[in-house]
Amino acid sequence: MHLKHRTPCTPYPIICASVREALNRVERHCADNPPRCILFDLPPLMRTEGTVELLSAMDAVVFPVTGSPMDMEAVRHFIDILGEQILTMGKGNIRELYLLRNMVQAWEREDADECCRTLADETGALLMQTSLSHSRLYRPFLSERRRGVCTLFPPHGGKLSQLCKQLGDELHEILQRLCTE
Repeated sequence: MHLKHRTPCTPYPIICASVREALNRVERHCADNPPRCILFDLPPLMRTEGTVELLSAMDAVVFPVTGSPMDMEAVRHFIDILGEQILTMGKGNIRELYLLRNMVQAWEREDADECCRTLADETGALLMQTSLSHSRLYRPFLSERRRGVCTLFPPHGGKLSQLCKQLGDELHEILQRLCTE
């Protein structure tokens, strides 16, 4: 709240809800003042009740993918289910699917990049340019003991700051494209 008075940025609301209730909660919250963009953070299971319905209301879906072959197969399966239940049936709003390389170790970067390119080619998803590396350097920023970490602004200086800016810029480009089409 202190930052709100020092900057022109308005903090965004964070609404916690089950997947099943998420769309209704957001619709009620946004009835008077519709936002330009809504981001959902979902559990990684298609079996969660309401997931397919919630995804069908979205314009784009970003899948975080690690370098693990098991994770790649899980994401492939998830995209296949989306294709069967939403995309090929013409039931939803989804226009774009993205793969975001996440927690990639430096020693596995080449293999992970190749696997992600293959997965993107096979599923029709778009591979994001940003790659979130796995690093112990980020842990102090993400630990539960640190209270009051602001999510409105990225950390200042260092690799994490550069990574936040790069990801933010790429997401901004995606959102601008989706909002103007």
